[in-house]
Amino acid sequence: MKLKLIALGLCALLAGCSSESIFFNSKGDFSLTISTASSIQCSDTVITNSVSCIFPVEIKSIANSPKSLSGYFFAVVDGKIYLADTSYGGINSISETWNPGESKSGVVPFILPLNSKISTIFLGPQEASSKSDAFLSMNISVTATASGLPEVTENLDEPPIITPPTSEAPTNLQVQDIVVGSGAKVLSTSTLAVHYILMTWSNGSVIESSWIGGQPATFPLSNVISGWQEGLLGAKVGGRRLLVIPPNKAYGAEGSGPIGPNETLIFVVDIITVS
Repeated sequence: MKLKLIALGLCALLAGCSSESIFFNSKGDFSLTISTASSIQCSDTVITNSVSCIFPVEIKSIANSPKSLSGYFFAVVDGKIYLADTSYGGINSISETWNPGESKSGVVPFILPLNSKISTIFLGPQEASSKSDAFLSMNISVTATASGLPEVTENLDEPPIITPPTSEAPTNLQVQDIVVGSGAKVLSTSTLAVHYILMTWSNGSVIESSWIGGQPATFPLSNVISGWQEGLLGAKVGGRRLLVIPPNKAYGAEGSGPIGPNETLIFVVDIITVS
């Protein structure tokens, strides 16, 4: 997963970050800070309605004598605890002893749901169940939103309407559930029946649609382009999923028929049956 620096206040993926926040634990022994919003990095990849972001933090001892502090970083989003996730590097916990005035820095990664709002990062016990368990907290005011992806209508009784993109095409596979299904889940060994629409990123033209003929397409998942094989895993019957597929996971430098060389593809796929 590629990480990129988001300057100018996280204009690409995040919005509304505070510039700096300092909070002290109840004993006044430590501070937890993040320097500037522009130092936050976020992935340019959306994976099944989640995005990975890392937050550079600094813990500083403001005590008059050596003090120990141990805990795990977590955030509370819509009442749910999200522990820091180190899948792509960074730290999720700290267990250190500081001398007076000593500080330690690191990056704390979280995988957050799209459109979720995170207002505070906490340091607390591993079994933390709420922000009241925290030793330290830090305001950040972030909304994890996808930027530049096409907008898609949700009415499953009608062909989806796709708003053509105006930004640069992403370089990684993008996966976003427009409607989350409730039926059987797509596996790598599944055979699917789907309705789909294909739009090219470069000019916003719809070049293929199963809705026109009225009959869904049926195929083994293993027989289609890798962007579908990866992007449809976990989708459920009754759902509508947006896939933005870069050329290396589609038709590459050669293209195919009306699909030009090095074209990024936009698919909206409705999952009808899975077997």
